[in-house]
Amino acid sequence: MVTPIVIIAAALAMAFLLPVLEKAGKGLIKTLSLLVLAGFFAASLSWIAQILQTGAIISQTAGFKAPVSINLSVSMMEATGLAVIYLVALLSGAFQIFVKKAVWQGKELSLYFALILGLSGLVMTRDLFNLFVFMEITSISLYGLLVSGRDERRFEGGFKYMIAGGLSSAFYLIGVAFLYRETGQLNLDVIVAQGGQANLYLPLLLLTIGILIELKPFPANGWALDVYESADPGTGAVISAMNTTALILVFMKLKPLLQAFGGGIVYAALIIAGLTFFLANLAGIRQSSGRRMLGYSSLAQTGLILFVLLSPSAGFSEERGLSIIASMLRLDTIEVIALALLINHALAKSALFWLTEFLKKDALHKSSKEGDYRGNRGWLIPAGMAVLALTALPPFPGFWAKWAVITSFGAAGNIGGIAVILIGSLLEVYYLFRWFIRTQAHGEDAGDVIAPQVPEDFAPEAAPAPASLTIKPAWQILAPVLSIIILTSLGLVWAFFSLSDGQERLLLPLAALALYALFDLIALPFAVKNILAMAGLGGYAYLIYGDLNNMTLIFGAVFIAGSLVQLFLLFNKRDKRPGLLPFLVMMILSLGNLLVFKSSLGFFFSWEMMTVSSFFLVIRGRQASRASLRYIMFSLAGAFMIMYALADGFRGPLTGLIFAIGLLIKMGAIGFHIWLPGAYAEAEDEVSTFLSSVLSKAGLFVLFITAGIYGQTFFPGAGNAFLASIDINAILGWIGVVTALAGAMMALFQEDIKYTLAYSSMGQIGYMILAFSIQSHLGWVTALYLAVTHLLFKGLLFMAIAGVIMRTGTRLMYQMGGLIKKMPISFISVLLAIIALSGVPPLTGFGGKWLLYSSLMEKGWYLHAGLAMFSSGVAFLYLFRLIHTIFLGQPKTGMFENIKEAPIWGLIPQAIFMMAIMGFSMFPSLLIKPLQAAVEMVYPAAAEGVAWQGSTVLSSLGYWNGSAVMYVTMGVFLIPLAWLMIVNSRIQKVKQFNIVFAAERPYKPETTHYAYNFFSHYQKALGFLVEVRAERFWTMIRKSTDAFGGLVRRIYSGNAQTYAFHIIIFVILFHLLAGGTF
Repeated sequence: MVTPIVIIAAALAMAFLLPVLEKAGKGLIKTLSLLVLAGFFAASLSWIAQILQTGAIISQTAGFKAPVSINLSVSMMEATGLAVIYLVALLSGAFQIFVKKAVWQGKELSLYFALILGLSGLVMTRDLFNLFVFMEITSISLYGLLVSGRDERRFEGGFKYMIAGGLSSAFYLIGVAFLYRETGQLNLDVIVAQGGQANLYLPLLLLTIGILIELKPFPANGWALDVYESADPGTGAVISAMNTTALILVFMKLKPLLQAFGGGIVYAALIIAGLTFFLANLAGIRQSSGRRMLGYSSLAQTGLILFVLLSPSAGFSEERGLSIIASMLRLDTIEVIALALLINHALAKSALFWLTEFLKKDALHKSSKEGDYRGNRGWLIPAGMAVLALTALPPFPGFWAKWAVITSFGAAGNIGGIAVILIGSLLEVYYLFRWFIRTQAHGEDAGDVIAPQVPEDFAPEAAPAPASLTIKPAWQILAPVLSIIILTSLGLVWAFFSLSDGQERLLLPLAALALYALFDLIALPFAVKNILAMAGLGGYAYLIYGDLNNMTLIFGAVFIAGSLVQLFLLFNKRDKRPGLLPFLVMMILSLGNLLVFKSSLGFFFSWEMMTVSSFFLVIRGRQASRASLRYIMFSLAGAFMIMYALADGFRGPLTGLIFAIGLLIKMGAIGFHIWLPGAYAEAEDEVSTFLSSVLSKAGLFVLFITAGIYGQTFFPGAGNAFLASIDINAILGWIGVVTALAGAMMALFQEDIKYTLAYSSMGQIGYMILAFSIQSHLGWVTALYLAVTHLLFKGLLFMAIAGVIMRTGTRLMYQMGGLIKKMPISFISVLLAIIALSGVPPLTGFGGKWLLYSSLMEKGWYLHAGLAMFSSGVAFLYLFRLIHTIFLGQPKTGMFENIKEAPIWGLIPQAIFMMAIMGFSMFPSLLIKPLQAAVEMVYPAAAEGVAWQGSTVLSSLGYWNGSAVMYVTMGVFLIPLAWLMIVNSRIQKVKQFNIVFAAERPYKPETTHYAYNFFSHYQKALGFLVEVRAERFWTMIRKSTDAFGGLVRRIYSGNAQTYAFHIIIFVILFHLLAGGTF
């Protein structure tokens, strides 16, 4: 086995020999360097294996034991940390050698090995003065790497690094001197073992400050940002991944000493770490330089790791995977969490730094947009996965570690710690996803993630041309790809341990993603992939069917069966459409997993998987930058609220309300709805139907299964009866009815047909929330009835409109018209759907409205019922406009003469949904009786007088017979229709516009078809109801956050003297926080 001292010697030998060996050939030294780096990594893995068997590895020097000599110690923590450092060193070395081969020669490689020597010593040594020596070696070699090259900015960044490093070394060395004077020892283990040291505050304060300056805390980190921005990507990865990992491991070595004798130093470091994490992310949202943005993220991640490491309540989690891994590695849970965050950051951040090498421009604003990146999957896939990892999304280690931390904080009641982590994480989500979205946006996408704008028509999509990416040959991205593969594998191992309690099936979405990505890679025909997807989903439905009952069975039909029918629509695709089926199948399986989870972690994992997959579906839209960023921001904000509630254990009504708000955000309720119209409308036409008809029910399902937490009153002891009655359900009721009204009103004034349908979906979701909040048998049956029928008629509408858009090439309704003869089946689909949606007899929508109004009247919510009726009237108006402007009137001259009906594969699912609507309309008991059975467990029907008499459903307020309504309606329409057919046979037919009125002939056929700004008169009267108040509110929040971020950034002036002054301020602040005085 290789001993630790051999690594030190080998690195030192390489540093001295490489300039000499360079004369023998540059190929020789590069090959030798990679072999040695691989040997270092293999040695660290062998240490991990040995430590599992025999314990820590101690390497003595000079033939004596410590404290007489300097010893090197490698425990499991050090061995794992060194494995990460050596892995990144190997990958970064390969990247620099092969990508930057014109720059990286013997001198650079020599400095690189000197750096590895210093980092290895930092991690392994137990001697405080020896640690100082290795700090100096690290600083000098890193400075040499920073200034290698001819870029002036690198010299400036290197100069600032030397100033900060010099101050850090000075504080540390003085601290070592004082500590030696007080203890007579320099060995960490001996000092801790001595005990009884009462006067170590000052030396430990100086030691801690020296280490923390290297870790770049707020406000002493401005120099680090300039270093990250000026360094080449390879060196930036080294600083962020290798240097930071080594220094955090050093701090972990000092932690026992600080806890024993440091007084308030640990508390001060905890506060500084939390501030660094939050403020670095806050300042990062204003950053336009990509590499500087990654620098902010690196500062924030370092602060997060220290914050978790120093928090007294961070290791209390009983999460299964964490416990198993901690037991296997013989580490404390807090050490496993810290290691997971370290590994997650090191591999993901280094991958992103390497990938920025291939971007010709390092900026985020629109004016510097380089081109269309979505065509280069070799760059896009690892970049996207690295962003997911850094934002702690599954399945990466950061997700499991953050869950463990948040649940630990929740168990300990550390609400402040949860708030710091979740709010800071949301800020990081914003700027990392903004960067990713803009780099991959379509060439026709304006890239505006703020201002809403209905897109004009555009030409058919052309093949993407990623001119700005120069990855030739492809193995140049081997380093980031391997980094992400290793990181993903580690995350999957943790996932297996965490879900090994009978929840292994929750990993099926990841397996499907990998499988269908492989199908994309081998260019399998899309039709074959779609058949396999349908077969796989059918098999999954069979697998979970035995675990479903009542409520879960109903939503299983919505999630799985509803999706299977709509998958027929995808057979229209003639091209490969890479990425569509992998994420679509992943989303559907994640929705199915919400039905069968067995723990809070299983639920949240499936929820996040659903969020990730749906985001990658939305982002595929050609003008989806704004929509996709809003979608992921609001989705993760809601997920973080859910996460908080789960960690807090639903203690009190406020936590229940926070949980409900998290679900309402995902559902697009009023106030949080601004993500919804863009996401539904700007997604691909085939994807929009899944988002609206299927995905929108996820929040409603979770409302049902957690209904017990919403009955808690906020003022139970209030003397006022009204105050004592206020609970979460009452709030949900008002949110639901206002959402229904707002959605209908906003749909009324849209010109874009997909935005009309998107706002319509928002309104229908409002009805479901309202019905759920009634909390009665009839109310819950109504909510479920609305959910199922919404799947049918909204899926039918989106699929029919997808065919119309495909044939006409436009989404603007006023440009259509007269399509009834060209697309008669699509017309029938839309007609049937809008009758069902508007709530008029005889289709399912009428039954839904009857159930809703009856349940509201029984509850005594008369005002709610009145507003719901008014909303239904408004819905009828925009639905009339929709069918009138698209199918009626005269076709536009020269535009639609030759168009045909939608493809057959688009008509098949429409036919299935139409038959389902007709069946449930004629025989409503087929649907309502299973819904009643599902609700019986909570609200017995007999207690509320809801019963069946034949085919008639009875309530305390009346009855409804769907079959009779259908027969009467058919009779009313069929008799006049028969009479019209008889009369028409004797009418002389006149050709189109072969008429004259008042001696004038219309100039064009379309001039008689009024469609643009159809309800302008209503807008004048009711437009104030749909002013974009929510849009303005969230814009104000964004601008305020930007302003605070800009305020933080103002302290980073770029002046080296100012940065030195910041370090002095940090020293004083840290001393005061630690309880010190002057």
